[in-house]
Amino acid sequence: MRPSFVACLLLFALTSADAGAQGISLHWDDCGAAGASVKVFACDTNAGSDVLVSSFVAPAGIVDFDGLEVSMQVVFPTATGVPSWWTVPGCRGNGTFSVSANFVAGPFTCSSPWSINAAGAFLYEPTLYLPWVGRLRTVFAVPPSDARPLTEGTEYYAHKFIINHSRTVGPGACAGCEIPAGIILRQMFLDQLTGSDVTLSPPSPPDHSVYVGWQCDGTPQMDHGTIQSWDFVNCAVPARRPTWGAIKSLYR
Repeated sequence: MRPSFVACLLLFALTSADAGAQGISLHWDDCGAAGASVKVFACDTNAGSDVLVSSFVAPAGIVDFDGLEVSMQVVFPTATGVPSWWTVPGCRGNGTFSVSANFVAGPFTCSSPWSINAAGAFLYEPTLYLPWVGRLRTVFAVPPSDARPLTEGTEYYAHKFIINHSRTVGPGACAGCEIPAGIILRQMFLDQLTGSDVTLSPPSPPDHSVYVGWQCDGTPQMDHGTIQSWDFVNCAVPARRPTWGAIKSLYR
């Protein structure tokens, strides 16, 4: 349990005391079956964004939920490593990624455990484990006065992780948007104000409820619980819109 609301956000200090039942999920756009397992982006615009949504099924005994931490891994092909498009802040700068616990405007498939006072942060370490395997951690919390009980068996939104399309095309564009990536949800920690904290883990071996693909489908390859690589399949190269200069060059 945290000494203070602010300390949680600064230190990423949500800790766990008890092992919880499985019941975590990671999808594009929405929670669970309403979401998608694969996101294909044509890499042809700097506008818009894609949204990764994590969720959890509340176990018994959550009497005063006031925060959570989500731990994910991001895996790229071993031959390419982390492309510039994903080296945030790096090539694309701060603001490329953002997090939110605001579900007021939707989606509405699952329930939201958050008050309007929820605040969060993230830490992205793109090459923490291997040159092609990094870690993404997010943390959210509410003030103690907003702690609330959760209904056992109900699926709740944990957070949104938002990837914008800035610097994909044009001057200053960052290479590698079309490179596939796999993202897997490794653990989720539910924090309580007075009750015992709970750790929720994925099934073993993990299935498609806890991992998603960027640009193509695939499966994580693990060794003793540690991700070593990712098998990417059904990869289609995104079709970029040709520039006028590229079209003219065909006739020179």
